[in-house]
Amino acid sequence: MSSNATDPMGRDRGTPAPHGLEWLVPGADDPGEDWRGEAADSLERILESFSGESAEAASVALAGGGAGLAVMLAWIGATFDRDELLLRAETEWNRTLHRLASGVAWPGLFSGTAGIGWAAAQLDRDLFGDHSEDVYEELDRALLDYLSRTTAPPVELIAGIAGIGVYALARPSAPGSDRLLREVLCRLEGRIEQRPGGTTWRKLPEHLVEEERAFAPAGFFNLGLSHGVPGVLLFLAGLVNRGVEAERAGSLLERSVPWLLAQADDSAPVRYAKCVTLDGIRRPSLPVAWCYGDLGVSVALLVAGRAVRRPDWEAHAVDLARRCAAVPTAKAEIKDHGLCHGAAGAAHLLRRLGDATGDETLRLAGERWMRVLLATRRADLPKFDGYFRIRGDETPDGIRWYADSDPGLLMGAAGVALVLASALRPEVPPAWDGFLGLGELPGGVGTSSGKGVDRITAPGSPAPTE
Repeated sequence: MSSNATDPMGRDRGTPAPHGLEWLVPGADDPGEDWRGEAADSLERILESFSGESAEAASVALAGGGAGLAVMLAWIGATFDRDELLLRAETEWNRTLHRLASGVAWPGLFSGTAGIGWAAAQLDRDLFGDHSEDVYEELDRALLDYLSRTTAPPVELIAGIAGIGVYALARPSAPGSDRLLREVLCRLEGRIEQRPGGTTWRKLPEHLVEEERAFAPAGFFNLGLSHGVPGVLLFLAGLVNRGVEAERAGSLLERSVPWLLAQADDSAPVRYAKCVTLDGIRRPSLPVAWCYGDLGVSVALLVAGRAVRRPDWEAHAVDLARRCAAVPTAKAEIKDHGLCHGAAGAAHLLRRLGDATGDETLRLAGERWMRVLLATRRADLPKFDGYFRIRGDETPDGIRWYADSDPGLLMGAAGVALVLASALRPEVPPAWDGFLGLGELPGGVGTSSGKGVDRITAPGSPAPTE
């Protein structure tokens, strides 16, 4: 979730964090058309920072712990034929499984059981070459048990049942995975609400944090890919593409996408708000980010449109993405480097959308953000080659914001390393980005039946820098 100076409901959290280039101050020369060489050198320095004891993750989580680190090392090792990285990936994965024996309390994709399973599926592909069926069976049992005893689980991608579904789509097909997919679909069907414009899902009062409950005690409708309705749409599209309960999932898409489209405010700088309350109060979103706003919504609409052959949804998705591509760098409100809402996420999503649609404008915008990513490393943070995330500490005077090194996949250097590596090897499908919901995009390693376009290795000219 985005760490702005306000919570998802827009409430002030104290001293506001500076936006945009007030944090992303260029610390190196813009590499220009030679960015690939600089990206390769930077990737090596990040990998060096992960060597030795520094590779020991603080948790087993996919988003910020050992599972995510193992995925990063394995994908880069397999892609670049680096045996030493594959060995380190195996070591990190074994350490993760050993720590997993003590149990993971949360079932979610980013910080829990489903994320461990999703990582196992990626490592089977990139590292082991076979199936971790015993791991899958144990995780499936735990997740089915959670679904059976939870009356109203959250529906989101990061910490909810849509994320469990993304894991079940990623793992090798088996009776257990299909059962899990059907159970997630049943739970989603049980949580639908009819609203003007169509069917949707609400964040319920029991899932609200204190600040949210004070503002919207009856709950609200989250429009972010990370925590809201678009993440559910990605899972439903995955069911259609895989052919599991495709008719039910397709029908639900046909009823829920119109509701999402009806939430667009064409007069706002960002069409899709972070959230909408029951009485229609909207909270502004982020101009260019995976987690909230138009860029994440465009991914969901493109994937859903291709799954059920709705070119009107696809056209709306491309229009949204082009609006994001046109946002000047200084107005994008990007403060750090991570995948979630940082420069690496902007670079990767725009490039992926460009590849999926054949839209050169999107590809060039992705390259522009790649150059921003490389040019804004900090010399005072030598670990992970100066890439950083913004953190905030509570103080009596409000929140103190600061830049900090972070090894994680979602917010830190592991994710940056994968973005750099994918840009350097554009011909290799970026299977690693499936945890962001991108696995169903053409060119990914999901279940999509859509046809992407040939990837390019060198655009004719870079996008202008504002």
